[in-house]
Amino acid sequence: MRKRILRAFVARGHLEACEAKDMAERAASSSHGGGFSVDAGVRIEAADRAGLERLLRYCARPPFAMDRFKQRGADLVFRCGKGHTEATLATAHALCAGA
Repeated sequence: MRKRILRAFVARGHLEACEAKDMAERAASSSHGGGFSVDAGVRIEAADRAGLERLLRYCARPPFAMDRFKQRGADLVFRCGKGHTEATLATAHALCAGA
């Protein structure tokens, strides 16, 4: 299933062929699965518009809750989970330098 998805992403221009090859090689050589997982047991029928909308909303979510980020001086701080511990991710300068 993973190879089919990677091929489809390359065919549609979402990934370069070399990126898809790297992802496939990482998946084969690691226990974490190469960056994403696929549950082929989950399906949405063509007429299930509510199910399709739930899936699209899930896919469109940002990877981090933006309201958990705050700036403290030059640092970018992320508030983690229920314990509300904080992790300093990087300075704003370091983030901009990588761009």
